[in-house]
Amino acid sequence: MLFTTLYVVAFNLGSLLFDLINTWIPDPASGERAGRLEASIRWSASALIVSTPVFLFMSAFTSRERRAEPVTTSSEVRTRRLDEQRVEDLTWLSEGVKAFRSRQSALPASLDDLEAAGLMGASRVDPEHGTDYEYRVLDATRYELCATFSTEWRPARAGLVFWSHRAGRVCFTLDAARERREQVAGRSHVIVGCLVRLQG
Repeated sequence: MLFTTLYVVAFNLGSLLFDLINTWIPDPASGERAGRLEASIRWSASALIVSTPVFLFMSAFTSRERRAEPVTTSSEVRTRRLDEQRVEDLTWLSEGVKAFRSRQSALPASLDDLEAAGLMGASRVDPEHGTDYEYRVLDATRYELCATFSTEWRPARAGLVFWSHRAGRVCFTLDAARERREQVAGRSHVIVGCLVRLQG
């Protein structure tokens, strides 16, 4: 709509200017054109009267919409990707712990044991801070994986709900013997049979 009205304004403005020039500097050889010029001037002026306010309104509306849109900077994109990488790393680490227990009938005492068994499956190091993710054994089958996130993330897909997190340090409690998972953080919610706690 904005470009359509711009075209109408520009076309009729140009037409009006040419017609005015022809009126002010008439061509002596064409005596029949006076009536046509007058009609053309009226048409161009009418089109400008109608289309110019529409163009100005659409231009102001578009500018306001653009100002209202949130601007995503490259640093924000990078921050989100780092958090996505953290979730991916923790997911693979949890699969490695499950595989370790399946082989050894016990949880690895540390990430070093998991790495020595060749079951790491992902980086054990935070992609931004360069420190190890936290791993802590709670009992014979339950353990914690902790990471520090920069943003809040609430996935729409049910299969990823467990890994939802707020900004800051969040610990996920997992059970290698069952598919029960707990996210440690202060409130309790029941989501697809899994107890989820969000740390406060």
